[in-house]
Amino acid sequence: MPDIDPTLLLSLAAVFLAALTHGLAGFGYALVAMPLLVLWMDIRAAAPLVALLTVTTNALFLAGLRKSLVPGRIVRLLAGALLGVPLGILFLRHGDPGILGLTLGVVLIVYSLRALFVKRRPPGMGRQAAVLLGIVSGFLGGAINTGGPPAVIYITAQPWSKREIHATLQFYFILVGGLIVLGHALTGLTTAATLRMYGVLLPASLAGCAAGYALHRKVGQEAYHRLVYSLLLALGILMLWR
Repeated sequence: MPDIDPTLLLSLAAVFLAALTHGLAGFGYALVAMPLLVLWMDIRAAAPLVALLTVTTNALFLAGLRKSLVPGRIVRLLAGALLGVPLGILFLRHGDPGILGLTLGVVLIVYSLRALFVKRRPPGMGRQAAVLLGIVSGFLGGAINTGGPPAVIYITAQPWSKREIHATLQFYFILVGGLIVLGHALTGLTTAATLRMYGVLLPASLAGCAAGYALHRKVGQEAYHRLVYSLLLALGILMLWR
């Protein structure tokens, strides 16, 4: 019986858990996948891989939510992201991987603590906030695939229904993720090895999506969110410790 690479098994488990999280909450794929994969994979190899998997996942979910989508609502958020993504990709290509890892840890900790302990919804945000959060989201997305938190903070602050919020998030992540994937390809970060690993991990990702969506109807939303954000907080602390 041939030996099985233990890092491959860990990678399969990581993307399954990330997809499971996304299926339950409607976001969070990269927030779970990135800190896990970089424990045994170079961050410059993990980033383009997770970007491809994330775009695929968001496209699947948007297909079922497209009737609730109003694209014009996030024009300013996307405008900011268009500025931030190229800067983030440049930082990924030329910056210090240690700084990227620390940044990821801080993002996870701050985002998780806010989600766990700030109970009230933030006030509605105006045009300037949308552009600023878009820039931050784009930079974090281009650099370490964690552009979700700023976008989630802005979109969930709007007076929209749950399905509209989920649809808008998927649409935003597809557009920004597509830009990130393109940037990774043009700068040489996406390689043949990246595409091969994407093909290997995609079935586990799809299985996680299906399981997460099935559980979404059975698990209490409040209990689930506390579990997920506690996990993200632990991962953030692990990234800083590492």
